[in-house]
Amino acid sequence: MKPSEIAKEWLQKAQEDYGFASASLEDTEYFAQICFHFQQAAEKYLKAFIVANKLEFRAVHNLLELLDICKKQYPVLKK
Repeated sequence: MKPSEIAKEWLQKAQEDYGFASASLEDTEYFAQICFHFQQAAEKYLKAFIVANKLEFRAVHNLLELLDICKKQYPVLKK
């Protein structure tokens, strides 16, 4: 599979997590679960960027580590 196709899949999954978390935010008491889906969306958006830019990364869930990898391509990104 091409990097662009993989990135597209990551983006679609990220949109689903973000959409679910956003839609559920208004009427819920399950804030920990909502935060989990927002974290998942952020992770998948970062991985899509990494894959699209053909950057190397290891299997990790640390958002700051993934952001640091993204900054290799675009150093202007900030934490």
